[in-house]
Amino acid sequence: MQTLIWPLTLLIAALLLIFLEIFVPSGGILAFMAAAAVVASVVVAFSTSIWAGTMMLLIDIVVVPLAIVGAIRWWPHTPLGKLILIKRPES
Repeated sequence: MQTLIWPLTLLIAALLLIFLEIFVPSGGILAFMAAAAVVASVVVAFSTSIWAGTMMLLIDIVVVPLAIVGAIRWWPHTPLGKLILIKRPES
């Protein structure tokens, strides 16, 4: 478990950057940094062992899209989302 601290830290950093990219307009800089953190987490895990790299790759394949979908679904309920999005007509 000690060897997976850095890959997991990079994955958590990538997830935080994904959420920041959705909520803070950055022109894609945060998305690039998130993608780099995801790739780095897989590379660091593979440098530890093939098993750890494969597990981290599978975790990334599942968790990153779920985080993106979750952030996009949550965005309309934030103050910035409420300001930007048009309200639906009631009738």
